[in-house]
Amino acid sequence: MRKILLFLAFSFLSAMAVQAQISGPSTASAGTPVTFTGPSGKFSYTWSVGPLTLNKPATGTLTRTTINSVTQASHTVVCNDNGQWYAFSIRQSDRQMVRVDLGSDPTAPSTTVAVLGNFMTTTAPEFGFDIIKDTTSGNWYGFVVQTGNVAPDVVPFCKRLDFGTSLANTPTAVPVTFPSNTGALICNVNIVKYNNEWELFIGNRWGAPIRVDLGTNITNTTPSSAIQLPALPVAGTTAIAVYQQGSSWYGLTVGTGHQNLYRYNFGADLKNNTPAVSTAGSNIIGNSNNWNVKVVAGGDCGSDLFAYVTSGNNLRRLEFPGGDITATPINSGALLATNFAGTLSFGLYPYVYNGTLQAMFGCYNDNSISNVKLSDLPSGTQHKYRNPSVSYTFPSPGTYTVNLITGMDGGSAPEQYCHTVNVVAAGPAQPGLYTAAPSAVCRGQQAVTYTVPAVSGADEYHWQYTGNNVNYTASTTQPSNSLNFLANATNGTLRVWAVDNNGDSSTSSRDTAITATPLPSVSISPATATICAGGSIQLTASGATTYSWSPSGGSSAAATVSPATTTTYTVTGTSSGCSATASREVTVTPLPTVSISPVTASVCAGAGVTLTASGATTYSWSHSGGNAAAATFTPTATTTYTVTGTSAGCSSTATRQVVYHTLPVTQVTGGITEICTGDSVVLTASGSGYSYEWKDGSGVVGTGSSYAAYTTGSYKVVATDIGSGCSDSTQAVDIRVYAPPVVSLDHNDTSFCIGGVVTLEVSTQDTGLTYVWKQDEVTISLATADFLEINESGVYKVIVGRSQVAGCADSTNEVRITVHDLPVVNTTWDGEALHATPGYASYQWNTGSQGIPGATDSTYTPSSNGSYSVTVTDGNGCENTSAVQNLTGVGMDVITRPEILVYPNPSDGVVYIQSPVRVDVLLLGMDGRVLLRVADARKVELGGYAAGIYLLRILDAQGMVIGTERLMKQ
Repeated sequence: MRKILLFLAFSFLSAMAVQAQISGPSTASAGTPVTFTGPSGKFSYTWSVGPLTLNKPATGTLTRTTINSVTQASHTVVCNDNGQWYAFSIRQSDRQMVRVDLGSDPTAPSTTVAVLGNFMTTTAPEFGFDIIKDTTSGNWYGFVVQTGNVAPDVVPFCKRLDFGTSLANTPTAVPVTFPSNTGALICNVNIVKYNNEWELFIGNRWGAPIRVDLGTNITNTTPSSAIQLPALPVAGTTAIAVYQQGSSWYGLTVGTGHQNLYRYNFGADLKNNTPAVSTAGSNIIGNSNNWNVKVVAGGDCGSDLFAYVTSGNNLRRLEFPGGDITATPINSGALLATNFAGTLSFGLYPYVYNGTLQAMFGCYNDNSISNVKLSDLPSGTQHKYRNPSVSYTFPSPGTYTVNLITGMDGGSAPEQYCHTVNVVAAGPAQPGLYTAAPSAVCRGQQAVTYTVPAVSGADEYHWQYTGNNVNYTASTTQPSNSLNFLANATNGTLRVWAVDNNGDSSTSSRDTAITATPLPSVSISPATATICAGGSIQLTASGATTYSWSPSGGSSAAATVSPATTTTYTVTGTSSGCSATASREVTVTPLPTVSISPVTASVCAGAGVTLTASGATTYSWSHSGGNAAAATFTPTATTTYTVTGTSAGCSSTATRQVVYHTLPVTQVTGGITEICTGDSVVLTASGSGYSYEWKDGSGVVGTGSSYAAYTTGSYKVVATDIGSGCSDSTQAVDIRVYAPPVVSLDHNDTSFCIGGVVTLEVSTQDTGLTYVWKQDEVTISLATADFLEINESGVYKVIVGRSQVAGCADSTNEVRITVHDLPVVNTTWDGEALHATPGYASYQWNTGSQGIPGATDSTYTPSSNGSYSVTVTDGNGCENTSAVQNLTGVGMDVITRPEILVYPNPSDGVVYIQSPVRVDVLLLGMDGRVLLRVADARKVELGGYAAGIYLLRILDAQGMVIGTERLMKQ
């Protein structure tokens, strides 16, 4: 006996029968509830119970419902966005796309309309559009494809509408560029996702349908290809519907001008560019104006298959026998609804709502979007939104086929799933709850007992463990079993059924989950353990949750042990109730016997002492004594030194006290340490209980507590403590004996003129001296350097002393200084010559600041106007210069004859003389001497003379001076 659990499935673009997407038992017992679960992530789940009877409406009985008034509504798409329904249509009047908000019930009228915009590019296009949800990104997309209705508008124009994650958003239009190798007059657009790639199928009234390959990215704006499918026997299509049956893909097409149905067979590859073309049915559609076709599958996992066609004003249904799309349809063109008053437009969009098959379309002539109910599911169906599971109790044995229809969010197709269940008669009752059923065991645990209460009518009990590596008896006569868990046992479920003599078993097993816990892998660190006698070591266990140590150590992971002899310690580690052990031997090594020599030791402050250890292999001394057997120390107080000796890794110590003796404390006093020859310094040492020795650089120079030093030297005293014998020396006291300094002045008697100065300087080889200068036995204030600048007459000397020693002084020799007065000179001018005061040793006449060469007498006759003075020197060598005489009118008259011309002036070589008469010239220096005489002069050569000022005296033929010219030689 075969029972059917019915569901109805259909597809806008494709509908496919899928087996193995319903999870649930393949065998069940009559009268026992069974749970079936469909695939997750769908919007709705529709299950039905009863015989396979599709409630197809009788022909001519459909009644449309107006959903909303939309002017010249054309293609219409209905979508479910997470429980919210929307209808989209494009108005033929103005090409505006509108969105109708249908709320939670798409079959109820709505007045909420939003105008989204005109996404066309021409005023009178043919167009189609579709909307789908990309379930990977969660975004909604629409595609509007159009052309003009006359040539040469042959390249389809496309815009993608991006709604984002909600259809309530206003979409953004993005142009999509098709390759320009196809002509089209667009009628409809279908979006298909095939093999994770997006394909657009476009109905084309100018030829065969077009397939556009968008690739794996639905947002691709430059498709790789736009392929026109092979031509049909009759040119022109209006729509194409794509359907998958088994592993093959098919496309059904209708068109205007004929009543035929054509079929493309793509085979297993929907992207096959040369699918086979066949006639699905000739003259089977009752009107030649066939605008749309949709394929709808229904019945027992696809045993029913229908094609719905909008034909003129009518809606027709074609049935494919056995649900086989390759068969010729029967009931050809059965009228479901007639005379819709011209309301059926290009669009027809089927969908499932609340257990019914509905269809929505635009009604072009009466300006509305309308809806019809195409069929009901059988009675007893269950419709579950968002809940993929259903529970059903089979009333009697038999074979049942479980069918499920799932509704996707959005315009994508619902899907169909089937599951076969063999229902058998009920056997013994399900065993009761386990009375002994440890849920957690340890791997390696043996003879673990599991028991259920005895079941009435049961002759034996069948057992099954779903895990691995567990030994048990598969069938027992008693409701008890003993399980042995091997070391590699895995988790699982122990199941038991009660079985009668007929072999009928409990419909459901009694299950208990068992966790086979691995034994902990217990280990101890360190890997080896050795201690010295009297020592301890920490052993640390790992790999478990709790621990217990033996023979001692407590219950922590770490145990500190101090065995007297070599001992083995064991730890038991437990995790999740399972235990394992690990052991570690602790080896005890005896300590070495360490000693120090000498037995007694003492030391004076600052001295060292050497201690030597023995009895071990290696040593380590305290107080930075190093690691040799012998160590030298210099204590600063009585100190106990410890040495650690180590042999075979074990150590022991020995100590030695070193008695510390302080040094004598003494000081030396003696007053001054720098004296003059003939003086002495008495040095005295302090302290009691000491003996003393005084030393200088040559050895011992005296004993006792005091010593008188007469000579230069470094003196110290060595004090010895009479009690301890420790000695110490004071710091050296430096005694310096100085002789009086040997000095002299480096000048004898000297003299100079007023305005001059002489420096007297002390001559000596000594250093560290002081100086006091005296003039005529009177101390000169502030004169304390070893030199003195003098500009006054007098007798000078210096008292020189030693800065270190008062009273060590000597006087230099005396030096007499004489300062002479300057000579007094006056000049007079008698109109021809200048006269200076006579009687001086020498004279030098000057003009300006320059001396006049050769003018060295007491009298000087100037040759030109100017400023004149004379410098005289007296018998003491003292010089003085007279006041300046400013003279004018000196020499000859200025040239009065302008016809005589002297040029150039200044000159660096030749001076020319231009005169109407003969002239002679004399060239004079500024001292009045005649340097050159030229008769009948036309030029004067100055090249051999130094640069400077010269006088050119011009004479007539009689020798009379007729003019004087001052020349400048460059």
